[in-house]
Amino acid sequence: MNGNARSASGAGFCALVYQTVWEREFRLFFGVSTAASAAVIAIFIGGLGLGALVLGPRADRHANPLALYASLETGVAVATAATPSLVAAARHAYVGLGGTVALAPAIAAVVRLALAALVLGVPTVAMGGTLPAAVRAV
Repeated sequence: MNGNARSASGAGFCALVYQTVWEREFRLFFGVSTAASAAVIAIFIGGLGLGALVLGPRADRHANPLALYASLETGVAVATAATPSLVAAARHAYVGLGGTVALAPAIAAVVRLALAALVLGVPTVAMGGTLPAAVRAV
């Protein structure tokens, strides 16, 4: 296995670790339920798909796809480092709106999903672009 393939597989492992940690963090926000876990996983997978869709063609046209891969991984690291503060801010905003008690259950679910998508959007979209960039570099 060459260095690029090892790096890509290590990034995939890190993405799974991030997904697991985010799911546990958002349990404090969503509550522990199958629907809450499914929501976080859907946002994660949706971000990966959107990143591949948007950034994949860009990787094909990029003069140095390995540099694009490196910048995307750096973006993932920076955005992921910010997620604990962003989760706390999202939780604070949700509680400030009154939470499930003040909001109708359907509206509360939509607000929680929107806040989670805002928190996870940047790192998951960047993650979605790393595989096309790594494949193009190889």
